[in-house]
Amino acid sequence: IRVHHGAVDCATLTSRVPSEIINEVRQILQALGIEYKQEGHYKIKCSRRAAKTMMSSYTYNEEEERQGNISNTRQQQPIYGDPSIDSGEEIRFVVEICRFRNLPGLYIVDVRRLRGNVWTYKFLYHKL
Repeated sequence: IRVHHGAVDCATLTSRVPSEIINEVRQILQALGIEYKQEGHYKIKCSRRAAKTMMSSYTYNEEEERQGNISNTRQQQPIYGDPSIDSGEEIRFVVEICRFRNLPGLYIVDVRRLRGNVWTYKFLYHKL
C-alpha cells in the first residue's frame, strides 16, 4: 500500500482492513453506474460515461446480452446530478487506498480527478 501525500479529508479516513474497504468501494461504484478497472490491489481507475453516449452504449450492452456474451447482471445506469452542477460529460478519476507514514492501522480512501469538470467530479466525490 502506497504512503499518502497531500491534503486529507477527515471523512475519508478509516481504520478498517484495506481489502474490506476496496470491496465496499467497488460495490458503491457499481451501484452508481460507474465503470471501473482494478489497477492494483488497492487502486481502481474509474470512468463515468458522458450523458450523450449513454443510449448507444446501453443498446450495445442489450445486444451483447441477447447473444450471450455477458452475464445477466446488468450494470446500473450512471448517476448524473443537477444540470447546474453536473454537465453530464465524461469524468475519470482514481480511487486508491493509502496508508500514512508513522500511523499504523490508519488508512485513507484517496480519490483523485484525472479528467472532466471539477464540479461534476465534486458531485461524484460526495456520492462516494
